[in-house]
Amino acid sequence: MTQQVGKYQLIRKLATGGMAEVYLAKAAGPMGFEKTLVLKRILPQLAEEPSFVKMFLSEAKLAARLTHSHIAQIFDFGEADGAYFLAMEYIDGPSVGELIKKAARRQQALPPTLCARIISHACEGLAFAHGFTDPETRRPLHLIHRDVSPDNLLLSRQGEVKVVDFGIAKAAGQNHQTQVGLIRGKLAYMAPEQLRGETLDRRADVYALGVVLYELLTGHRPYESKAQAELMRAQLQDPPTPAVTFRPDLPEPLRRILDQALARDPGLRYQDCVSFQTDLEEFIVESGKPVTAQHLAQLITQLDAEPELPQYPRLDTAVHHRPAAERPGHVPRPGSTPDDALPELPPLPTGLHEPVPRVALGEENTDETMAAPRTQETPAAQVPSGESPPRGRPVAPSPLSLKVRSAARAAAATDTPPRRIRPWMLALAAVALLVVVELLLWWATLPS
Repeated sequence: MTQQVGKYQLIRKLATGGMAEVYLAKAAGPMGFEKTLVLKRILPQLAEEPSFVKMFLSEAKLAARLTHSHIAQIFDFGEADGAYFLAMEYIDGPSVGELIKKAARRQQALPPTLCARIISHACEGLAFAHGFTDPETRRPLHLIHRDVSPDNLLLSRQGEVKVVDFGIAKAAGQNHQTQVGLIRGKLAYMAPEQLRGETLDRRADVYALGVVLYELLTGHRPYESKAQAELMRAQLQDPPTPAVTFRPDLPEPLRRILDQALARDPGLRYQDCVSFQTDLEEFIVESGKPVTAQHLAQLITQLDAEPELPQYPRLDTAVHHRPAAERPGHVPRPGSTPDDALPELPPLPTGLHEPVPRVALGEENTDETMAAPRTQETPAAQVPSGESPPRGRPVAPSPLSLKVRSAARAAAATDTPPRRIRPWMLALAAVALLVVVELLLWWATLPS
């Protein structure tokens, strides 16, 4: 049964978070007008909690003011059946978190320039939010997202990057305060000053974006621990694991960018997302490989495709895997440009392309090479001193081996062997030849 929330018709649930549930929905209007969007509704059990309601309302008020190409747009805010909801822009692609997981499942390293482009666009969206000025008072709000993570960066199938979920964002002058001792956000992406409960500024979002960039490039986080206490201790005291540990081919400029974005001291970090984006764009330009929205859209499509199952060789024609370009008779497709295309997937793990033994299910190996009698050697350590090691003693062939050899002899018997010339046949031929010669001589002596 279709559920209605206000003027919006819910199509299906997309996700459930700690504060709200998210649905794909559509708004219907006169003359068949429809618009697909996302409806975010506060969880029923939290609808009576003033602190969560105030936070939800704060997100609506803040995000509705932010109109930017790299921030998901808010269309509406309302209440239905005692629950508040937000109607927002529908992004038809994966989150950055899903992109990372898909690449990991396919064992594909993401191109560094594309990773830099994704974070560059996120920097642009956050820089707009950080510098946003209230149109009524003309005063900067000094907005901080405080919850930047791979799941809050969405990608469209057209190659767009959108920052979402300003649910715990705060602006200067807001009268609601975070509870003492309560840290909001995702632990792995929190800046050290955020973990210490200090006053935050835009550099906290810079740090979180640095962690996301690190994860895009390596598939790992700079600090990894299943225990939250140990993770917090490492983030506050230890240097991050160098990205080259997981990706040795990482370009040097990106290493420097990561080091500055992840600096524990906010004073040594990029001071804003603008300077962070500037270095990312400079790296992309210097790489000499232009990166467009089309390239990102192509990557999303490629990773969306189901990975093919390993193609095992046929039992009777087992061969080693060879790249297409090395196969006999291979002709490249016209117009193909492998150098400009996205990187191909790495080869599957060793062993998947090894020839498959010709073994029938449920039986022993029936290769003829296995039918030959084997010798059982006595280890030298077991030979008494002063004696020569005994020669390998034959081991009686197994019934299966005898069966194989019998089958081979039977197959040989069915073939027609070439006929051999017998000795008596040669003698008969010689006698016949002598008779012919005698007749010719006798004929020659007759009178004319």
